[in-house]
Amino acid sequence: MFTKCISIACGGSVPLSFVDYTRFAQENKPENILAICRIQRGSGRVTAGGVSTEVQVGGLLVLGCEESYVFTAMENVLANLIVFDRRLFSNSYACTLGREALAPMLVMARSCRLLTEKDACYPEVTAAVETIWKEAEAGEASSPLMAVAMLWQLAALLKKEAERQGDTLGTVRETQNKERLAPAVRFIYRHYDQKLTLADLAREASMSVPNFSSVFRRTYGLSPMEYLNRLRLQNATDLLQNTDKKIIDIAEECGFFSISNFIKAFNHSMGMSPSRYRKVCGAAESPAAADAEDSR
Repeated sequence: MFTKCISIACGGSVPLSFVDYTRFAQENKPENILAICRIQRGSGRVTAGGVSTEVQVGGLLVLGCEESYVFTAMENVLANLIVFDRRLFSNSYACTLGREALAPMLVMARSCRLLTEKDACYPEVTAAVETIWKEAEAGEASSPLMAVAMLWQLAALLKKEAERQGDTLGTVRETQNKERLAPAVRFIYRHYDQKLTLADLAREASMSVPNFSSVFRRTYGLSPMEYLNRLRLQNATDLLQNTDKKIIDIAEECGFFSISNFIKAFNHSMGMSPSRYRKVCGAAESPAAADAEDSR
């Protein structure tokens, strides 16, 4: 099986480039990576978690690097891979729209769901994939932005397709759960800059802590405290980009009352320190303030 691969916003400084997949897989954390695979030539079978799917020319798969796949080629196969950092979505809109955009891709990755010409969204999804590929080949200054825009469009198309084929009862249940959790979610948005506990949030939803945690994770795909921290970090990135406030002040303003905890959480989420993020993406900070942060 021969594979051509491009990456979008995956580790390193080049936001859109052709890469060697083997080396790429070694250099990036698998939990952060998803890939869109298009079969260009040949046919075969892909298996993950006991689920097996026949693939032929034109078929589209979403693959997750955390999953274990076995690909059996029935004839010489050429596949194009578009790999991207899932945090492009999970760090967006405080993990609200981003989480919704990511969900259908994760389901497809876990279930070996194949997209073919029989699916209503196939022509538009294929067009988005082809546009991303052409932008990588063009290598223009605007190409990375266009590629990311096409990823969001692709995510929206997959979500629409999932809704069209989806489990009506599951959709109703999710809506009901969001209504139950709404008071707690509003409380998070209003008070994310304060010290909040799981018990505080459960109380807002009039639920026990275990039940609240279970329903929240099932509905949003992450724990309440992870949701809270993502919101805090989203606001921190905004302040780092658009203000010259000291990093320690930004940490406190966003609900991190330990600068070391803030730096650790930021590094884990963004793959770089707050001071480095500011240098790359936003306003400049005084050398003294940056040195103070880097010394911690």
